Amino acid sequence: MRKNVERMAQNKIPGQRFLLSYISGLLAVICCLVPLASYADDNPLSLMRDDVLSYFRPLKGKVVSVNNGMAVINAGERSNVKKGMRFIVFREGSVFLHPVTKAPIGTLEAVIGKAEVKEVGYDTSTAVILNGNVKVSDKVRISETGVRMLFYQGKNVDWSLGDSYYRLIKETGRFEIVDTAIETDNDSEVIAEAKRLNVDVVLILSAKESAGDTMLKQRLLWADNSLKFAEDEVRVAVAFIKELRFGEEFFGPQKGDVRTFVDLPFGVRLITAGDIDGDGKAELLMSTGSDIRLYSQGAAGYLSGLYEIKGTPNDDHIWLDVLDINRDGKDEVILTLVKDNMVVSRIYEFKDGNFSVLWKGDVFLRRVGNELIAQEYEMGGGDKGAV
Repeated sequence: MRKNVERMAQNKIPGQRFLLSYISGLLAVICCLVPLASYADDNPLSLMRDDVLSYFRPLKGKVVSVNNGMAVINAGERSNVKKGMRFIVFREGSVFLHPVTKAPIGTLEAVIGKAEVKEVGYDTSTAVILNGNVKVSDKVRISETGVRMLFYQGKNVDWSLGDSYYRLIKETGRFEIVDTAIETDNDSEVIAEAKRLNVDVVLILSAKESAGDTMLKQRLLWADNSLKFAEDEVRVAVAFIKELRFGEEFFGPQKGDVRTFVDLPFGVRLITAGDIDGDGKAELLMSTGSDIRLYSQGAAGYLSGLYEIKGTPNDDHIWLDVLDINRDGKDEVILTLVKDNMVVSRIYEFKDGNFSVLWKGDVFLRRVGNELIAQEYEMGGGDKGAV
């Protein structure tokens, strides 16, 4: 169970008080640097983090043969492929046009299925086909899209140690870390929670004492089938943990620190920021789950209400982002929601003081860098169909 207010405010904010600024943040950063300066590249937490990242490097390849549910891919150790990695298998289709200008933006890709690497050679790897009618010449990919991860810290893990590792994972920007309030040592309960939260991967952190030090273990499991695909254990010296605690005591939040809070008359589920009206300043966009409300931030952290995109009580927002799609200096609002048990997406444009629907479709829209991808999504089944 994660108990840090900042974490709860990242993507889903269950309460009605939104933390806008925290004056001691700079000191907290210094705190994080203290142990790193002492241990440099020998920081055991950095080693574990790098191992996690190694399974989610963006990669591309092609299927060169298929036989008895197994696919051979033209990428291996030389391309940093590892046993346990999962590839999305897709097939190229027609050109995807800009919703307004009709100019070609990219190529539609039909997602065929998924494949998990079981054996790795120097130039090739063999993967079991998890689903889909995979054929020779199909392409495979690990995309740059953020991976949804449930980070679960066991009861036996020192809080300072687990918190520092959580931050290292979060700061990579590779993962959309989902929080949970459950407290259990039962893996099956953690996996059940992961499935409920619709995450891709679960990181379970546990610890035990060994000769005065701490043996910190992480396990990575795929949420859909509970399969463990990686395990790593490092020795953490007691002096390292003491430095973490020292940093929390002297540089962390103190009783007299000043925080700025804003009371909102609604709960915030999703939040993002972008220059919606083209004035050169970023506005805050907050989703209540069915409506989107825009605010500007003034002096002393006060928020001023600007605009609203009104939904219906049946709307259930699951993704909110912004992107200047037509390069006019104003960000469009990208929204994916569940409506009538269907996943649909809309792009809103702000013009002449009002929002209008620029595009809509029965797909899951995501922003990847400065690009927008659209993929069919089936409730209970996940991603499928065209990208």
